[in-house]
Amino acid sequence: VISDLGVSESPFVTCCYAVLDVERRSLTWAQAGHFSPLLVHSNGTTTYLPEHPGPPLALGSAKAYPSSSAQLDPGDRVLLFTDGLVERRREHLDLGLERLALFAAARIDLPIAPFLEALIASVVDRFDDLAVLCVGLVAVDDS
Repeated sequence: VISDLGVSESPFVTCCYAVLDVERRSLTWAQAGHFSPLLVHSNGTTTYLPEHPGPPLALGSAKAYPSSSAQLDPGDRVLLFTDGLVERRREHLDLGLERLALFAAARIDLPIAPFLEALIASVVDRFDDLAVLCVGLVAVDDS
């Protein structure tokens, strides 16, 4: 849609589009210049899911973006976020990503709403947009 707008100076827009299949407990995503989802395992370990990013939206002529998939376990959380959550002035981006992973791992036992509140409250000196989406996979008792 963005590339079809015909704007001479296209806006810089990144995106991570993800589909969660709760029956199969899988996540499939594609990236357009955006961060990988962060998988917070129920045991407190974290993994940034593999990157296969295409170019940001409206830059270049990409009409298709490669997708990736991962299996999830009950108790896992998937965190999608914008750069305002991890970027700080005069700090390498890798430090912000590491800080996020450590923060999320240390608070895996919190329910999702307080987890997100604590995460957002931890951001200091924000200078960019901040959006966060967190989905938790819960076990369902079929009996």
